[in-house]
Amino acid sequence: MEIINSSINQFLEQMKFAYRTKDQTEQMRCNGSTGDGFVMRLVPRPDMLIIITNCTLAEHTQVNFAFEEAMVELMICFQGEGSVEAAGVHGTMRPNTITLGLMNDIKGTYFFAGDRSMITLGIHISAATFDRYLTGLDGSRSTDFKQLISNRPLFQLQQSILDTPILQLASRIMNIPYTHNIPSIALESLALEILSYSFQSFVYGSNRSNLPAAITKSELQRLQHAKEVLLQRMDNPPSLLELSRIIGMNDFKLKHHFKAVFGTTVFGYLRDIRMEKAILLLQDGMTSVSMAAAHVGYANASYFASAFRKRYGMNPSEFLHYANNIR
Repeated sequence: MEIINSSINQFLEQMKFAYRTKDQTEQMRCNGSTGDGFVMRLVPRPDMLIIITNCTLAEHTQVNFAFEEAMVELMICFQGEGSVEAAGVHGTMRPNTITLGLMNDIKGTYFFAGDRSMITLGIHISAATFDRYLTGLDGSRSTDFKQLISNRPLFQLQQSILDTPILQLASRIMNIPYTHNIPSIALESLALEILSYSFQSFVYGSNRSNLPAAITKSELQRLQHAKEVLLQRMDNPPSLLELSRIIGMNDFKLKHHFKAVFGTTVFGYLRDIRMEKAILLLQDGMTSVSMAAAHVGYANASYFASAFRKRYGMNPSEFLHYANNIR
């Protein structure tokens, strides 16, 4: 982790955050001329580094980075926009997303949008720690860092909207009143739960070894495109026939292959991402129940409330009241 710490410190230097220690828990303020806000470095255990960012950069910022040690980064973005270019891969950072990246001796560039609030939570672990977390009680594991990243310097697993368990856990980390009296185990346990949910979703969910042989690589790409279309158009989604035309796959294959690959139906997925987006809108305290319903494509507030209650076990109005009380 020493090399990972050093690489992240170089990143912070370019962002104009002055640190006093190299590998200890510490809050760093942004240089006034470059923006306003802070970065918190948290070290709950020797093989885990957590970085909380809450700042507004004065202008568009470009930051070069180099990670020489094999590592895994889980990045949760609450607010802010940016992009990354590395090893021929282009990625984006946008609000309410979670990204899992595997890196090995990689150099690249981050681009951050200026004059916008940037609130992120990053969890960094070594490749060895990643492999240990994927190991079962019997000592076996279905995949590992080397198998996933192969010969690439960067393997970025799919980017998706935050699901509710991760959102709640990440919010708890963000809202802890950090003092030297906070036990490391409290922070570590929350981080491990986030990693567990994320690995289950990204790593095991991306394991395609059990797919029917008839599903080709090209069809997998079309199915991923279908998810992206639904995510972008959740407020006015296409019909199954329209979606099949957009991605270039007949509706029969779309319906059956989507369920085989993602474990849910096309419209089951649509319902899930609508609910995930809705709870994020309600959590910010600035959106009413009717506004949230309309934003995610429900013209009838009663139908929205029923779907919300079925997913989360409470009415959206109850959740809104709860969210306002913990602000």
